[in-house]
Amino acid sequence: MSASFLKIDSKGRLVVPKSKRERDEIESGDLYVLDPNSAVGTITFVKVESPLLRHLAESQAEYEAGLGLTLDELAAELGIDLGSE
Repeated sequence: MSASFLKIDSKGRLVVPKSKRERDEIESGDLYVLDPNSAVGTITFVKVESPLLRHLAESQAEYEAGLGLTLDELAAELGIDLGSE
């Protein structure tokens, strides 16, 4: 395996060379998990193939973008009392 150099653009996105995308069948809309390993200063990207993991990742991204609700927020919106602990 040879090294690949990826450029980070002004918005913090990685630019993957076309030859690498074609060789590894990386397509628009593919989902990857970023696995940082600060102990050795590396970042590993793992392609998500599982429909469940894809759904969880998309749900997390929606929530982080302010498009989702917490369970407490949803219950309050629906008028449901979750009780106290």
